[in-house]
Amino acid sequence: MIRRVNESSLNSRGFTLIELLVVIAIIGILSSVVLASLNNARAKARDAERKSDMRAVLNALDLYAFDNGGKYPIAANPGTGCAGARPGYCLGDSNVVAALVPQYLPEMPHDPLYANTTNDYLYQQLNQSVYILLAKSEKLNSWCVPPSSAMYVGHAWLTSYPSC
Repeated sequence: MIRRVNESSLNSRGFTLIELLVVIAIIGILSSVVLASLNNARAKARDAERKSDMRAVLNALDLYAFDNGGKYPIAANPGTGCAGARPGYCLGDSNVVAALVPQYLPEMPHDPLYANTTNDYLYQQLNQSVYILLAKSEKLNSWCVPPSSAMYVGHAWLTSYPSC
């Protein structure tokens, strides 16, 4: 018995190479768009964590000053910097940590991306009564001061830093 093969049944068995390549290209484009927006969301989340860390440190410094006659902790190594050419001290300076942890903070926060590097949080002092906290913002791509801190308002040496 001779069986006739229907031409339409041969063409309906699968996808052509062109169809598969088009689908793969579309999936690739969609995944790249999703990954790009995911990276942006991660950077925003790290900036939000930086703001939260800075608020906690600001509160801890204010509580420390309240308990110590309005004076803030002095860093252990004056003249050293942890942020390249930026004068100042890492927030993780031994004297600052000893002053704030564990009485005012459970642990000293570190930058979520730049922890223990030259771009970690920075603590600068004009004197024992005036300080500034700096964080490296990914959104601004520069050093910035945490919002709503009146400690350094009016000091000309701080006007170059944008608010986070």
